[in-house]
Amino acid sequence: MALKYTSEKLKRDREIVLEAVKSCGRALEYASEELRKDREIVLESVKNDGSSLEYANEEFKKDRKLILEAVKSNGVALKYISEELKSDKEIILEAIINCRWGSFQPIFKWTSEELKSDRNFILEAVKINEKLLEYASLELQNDFDFLVKCYEVNKEVIKLKKYYVFFKKIFEDNRKKEK
Repeated sequence: MALKYTSEKLKRDREIVLEAVKSCGRALEYASEELRKDREIVLESVKNDGSSLEYANEEFKKDRKLILEAVKSNGVALKYISEELKSDKEIILEAIINCRWGSFQPIFKWTSEELKSDRNFILEAVKINEKLLEYASLELQNDFDFLVKCYEVNKEVIKLKKYYVFFKKIFEDNRKKEK
């Protein structure tokens, strides 16, 4: 982040800033206000590190194409996007796929409540990782038929401690029916 220690004149130099954000996306923080409004610079910045969206001009936090690039490089970009895009299934699923953490909690912290209650969205999320069932709305987590569908799309949900007894009972009931 050499841009941090450079002169104001260089922080306004488009070519220097462009090269800086290509090598370290978060260098956008030190770019001039004018260059934080430059779409190409912001795009290169978020391709390198999606969390650099924090330093972009507000207009880019509503730019769906740019947001998709940001979450492909770092799901934490969700923290900085507009509220309406926090209900965009494609953006949230892309953030899940590219999650850098051991926990998906930050992604779901910034996801709309509407999506957490959306059956199809949660099923898509559970296909990616069984642990994402834990972030579904309580209504879905307590829905017998929905839990069965989750098991059908990802058998690993049986390993979740919270649902172990539930799935164990289903299997025991099925064995009894088969006999």
